[in-house]
Amino acid sequence: MREADWNLSSRSYLALRKPEEAAAVLARRVDTHALRVALHVCYVAKEERAFRLYATRFVQECLRSADWAAATEVLSEHKSLQVSVVLDKI
Repeated sequence: MREADWNLSSRSYLALRKPEEAAAVLARRVDTHALRVALHVCYVAKEERAFRLYATRFVQECLRSADWAAATEVLSEHKSLQVSVVLDKI
């Protein structure tokens, strides 16, 4: 699927007021930018379970690629994740 298709699909779900589906489409892409958008969509929509899932995946991908700045930025924006991400790995 082309990048434009992913974007159009996620926008369509947002227009239908289905943020969790929009985030799921974005999360299927394999890049941290899309995961970050997905976690933000879930945060705004108050989809706590999906938010934590995508945030954990985002931080793990950032750490895997040594993108410390992006991981730190998301963790500082969402203090509740700091403990969650650590405990998920135990």
